[in-house]
Amino acid sequence: MNKDGKKCESCAESDHEIFNLSHYSVYRSWARSRSEPAWLLVNRRDMDLRSCRRRSCHNGYPDDTGFWPITDNQASPSLWDTVRQAILAEFNGVDKPSVGFWMENLATSRPAEGQDPITGKPATNFGAPLYNSQGETWANFQDLTPWSAPFPHHVSAVSNSTAADGISYAFSTYGSTYVELYVQDIDKVSYQNELREWSRRLTSTELQLGLIDMTSTNRVLQWNRTAPVTEIDATPSLMQPFDRLLSVTNRFQHNLPTDSASNTFRFFRVQQTQ
Repeated sequence: MNKDGKKCESCAESDHEIFNLSHYSVYRSWARSRSEPAWLLVNRRDMDLRSCRRRSCHNGYPDDTGFWPITDNQASPSLWDTVRQAILAEFNGVDKPSVGFWMENLATSRPAEGQDPITGKPATNFGAPLYNSQGETWANFQDLTPWSAPFPHHVSAVSNSTAADGISYAFSTYGSTYVELYVQDIDKVSYQNELREWSRRLTSTELQLGLIDMTSTNRVLQWNRTAPVTEIDATPSLMQPFDRLLSVTNRFQHNLPTDSASNTFRFFRVQQTQ
């Protein structure tokens, strides 16, 4: 899409050095000299269309580039962060459309079926290029393996877990609202209710806010629509001004404090920013 929101036949990225000739990714432990422009520090050997999907621009979808924590012999600032900041500055969403970051290693496991905690991959230290870019650009994922029929060498990465766990981890940890699933998981009947619920949450357009009054000391605000930032205001009376109650990221609900002042709130309003 161009900056006017129209589908483009030849996006600005397509003409930039980082995208010339083939599709590139900022790839594992491979780098060139820091003296080169930062956008040239990409792996020209990786031709995988998933790594930097220039074609997605022509289909009206956002562009993203595969991004792993590349390193060199200089510890600080890290090479991957130097490249990350250069990409974000170059493709700033103003004179050039923004570029999101991508990994294809999403997985979750549990100690037993239905038992917490969920252990997710990528961990935030390995996924730091995506994790540290929340609020600046989007993070997209492809699953490491199907949860319902894992590849032999990835069985432990998804043990006792489900595809819905993976979507939940991607959203709550990285703010990601885009996950590519394997068809085996989409077709698995026992997964479908949870997947439909995540689809509803991630695509809903009408924001709804509800108050779950379980007990006088355990009141929960719950909303159904995702956004990088959700802000809730509250007031005890419509004759009084609203005050900011909370501002949270990557959340669908919030436990209200149990202090007496919070228990006087009767009216709430919600605002979400992209």
